[in-house]
Amino acid sequence: MIPSKFVKFAPWRPDRPDLSATTPNMTNAIPLAESFRSIPSLNALTNALGNPALAGITAVDSGGTRNNFAGDSTKLYKLTTATYGDVSKLGGYTVDSWEFAKFGDRIIAVSIGAAPQYYDMGVSALFADLPGTPPKANHIAIVRDFVVLGDLNDGGTNYPNRIQWSGFNNSEEWGVNLGTQADFQDLFGDGGKIQRIVPGEYGVIFQESSIWRMRYSGPPTIFSIDEVERGRGTPAPGSVCWQGQSVYFWDGSGFYMFDGASTRPIGAEKVDRHIKSRLDTSRYSEMRSIVDRRNNLVFWSYPVIGGGKEMAIYNWVVGEWGNAEVNVQAFTEYGDSGYTLDDLDAILADIDSASISVDSPEYQGGAIKLAAFNSDNKLSEFTGNDLVATISTGEMSDSGRRMFVQSARPIVDGQCSQSVALGTRNKQCDQFVIGPAKSLNSIGEAQFHKDSRYIRFDVSISGGFSHAQGVEVFYKPAGRR
Repeated sequence: MIPSKFVKFAPWRPDRPDLSATTPNMTNAIPLAESFRSIPSLNALTNALGNPALAGITAVDSGGTRNNFAGDSTKLYKLTTATYGDVSKLGGYTVDSWEFAKFGDRIIAVSIGAAPQYYDMGVSALFADLPGTPPKANHIAIVRDFVVLGDLNDGGTNYPNRIQWSGFNNSEEWGVNLGTQADFQDLFGDGGKIQRIVPGEYGVIFQESSIWRMRYSGPPTIFSIDEVERGRGTPAPGSVCWQGQSVYFWDGSGFYMFDGASTRPIGAEKVDRHIKSRLDTSRYSEMRSIVDRRNNLVFWSYPVIGGGKEMAIYNWVVGEWGNAEVNVQAFTEYGDSGYTLDDLDAILADIDSASISVDSPEYQGGAIKLAAFNSDNKLSEFTGNDLVATISTGEMSDSGRRMFVQSARPIVDGQCSQSVALGTRNKQCDQFVIGPAKSLNSIGEAQFHKDSRYIRFDVSISGGFSHAQGVEVFYKPAGRR
């Protein structure tokens, strides 16, 4: 009987040599502690925006009603059940970015190309210019009881390294005033323009190559603003996202996490070089990110050289990576109060053939969920058909001896179909020769009958799976010649 060996799907490490305990190639899978799981495709839930989505927000007002807003280059929208309606101020906008923040029952949207906009949930019918003549801004955050703006245009003059904050608990007070505590500060040094402001009990300000922390200190200084990381920042504002005190971002050299005091690399010698080799740095403005709080994941959508987008996926509990071939315009969290059958007619071309049942909890509402705008400008959830995954084993050798491979059996849990391709080479300087994908026989094995000094297996999985663990290889030594 020919012996077998279990070859585990090791963590995805495209930056490391193939001949190591890593998974060198992988697409459309989410990392777990000892395996990978499938990722569903995007399933559209709404009508389309007029242009590609730039940003979105979900917020609950004081009456308990959930509101969802979005923005594109010409309009701001509010979602009613399954339909985004135009709630722009008269005349609309001409912008290339939006950021949203919730301040009490007020939604504030900013872009350097328009006056800051506000919408009072439960009261407003349309967005309008925020009173108090605040400056135009690219970035916004709520820090304690203040609205903070960054990368400003005030009266036609740009102040890319300036932040300005409103009066205490008053989004309409913007004149410098010690009594109201409204003020501004320029961030001196060579950190570059402000790229993002992280909200919370204290604020975190990202420049291109510097990170600052702003803490409330009261009059007369109002805020104590200190540079806590020099030489580290982000060229991509949309790459910054956060969960609690953990802030995740792309630095230009790789992925990092900031804990409020210092940064640490999370992608070094794992995926950073691979991402840099694919990332189109001329389109940094298209990079987006979000924290999936329910699943302990961080998603980054990044533009790739030659067009299109991909996603990097980080599991912060186990510190491992996955990726997906999904074209995302913008991420947002999303919540709803459920759908009627009439509502579903507006978003599903055919209820009977929809990819998920109309009885699904995904249509029943209530929970906050991860969502994204797809390439058709529609708000979507990751609840569609599972994407076809491809996972490679690390390169396998047998103390320099050639191996005769009889067959291989994928170890994958789930209702899915699988095929296996064998990659071979006799020298490390050779390129792998990947053979044709083989279907599994009645006992779950792919037959090969081939010998080589170095081998690997590429497993293709169609359909949902909960754990892809590796490949059981049936082989025997074939000598050294």
